[in-house]
Amino acid sequence: MSDNQIIELRKSNSALGTWVENLLVDSITGKDDEHTARQLRNEVRQFTAEVAGPNPTRIESVLAETAALSLVALRAYEARFTAAETKGGMTFTAARHHLRKIEHAQRRLESSLKTLATVRRLAIPAVQVNVAHNQQVNNQVVAGAAEPASGRM
Repeated sequence: MSDNQIIELRKSNSALGTWVENLLVDSITGKDDEHTARQLRNEVRQFTAEVAGPNPTRIESVLAETAALSLVALRAYEARFTAAETKGGMTFTAARHHLRKIEHAQRRLESSLKTLATVRRLAIPAVQVNVAHNQQVNNQVVAGAAEPASGRM
């Protein structure tokens, strides 16, 4: 994906998506780590552009952005769980809380990707191609062929 395509995709994304991205990135990196925040934002944009594909529709762009943000949230929850676990363990209730957040983020990611795939599949127009110029279709009854059942199920 070229830088121009990423810039165009970014322009088309919503202010709400950018706001959520900023909140999410700031909560992960902190407001003082601008280098890591910039890298993370670039990864989000790259993932969004890759998932959206070439010439995405508006809904594809929104779903791709949702998938990218869900992926970042999932990784953040996994990192927080691992950090809490390595600091000397945690209570069962705290572990369950972390794991529930991870599971919900995973479901959001899967749901957005599944919806994107469905949108793409439904967006493909049905195409009929007639090859012959003077195509003739004759519906003939063939002798000995079974008659269609009338009224039977």
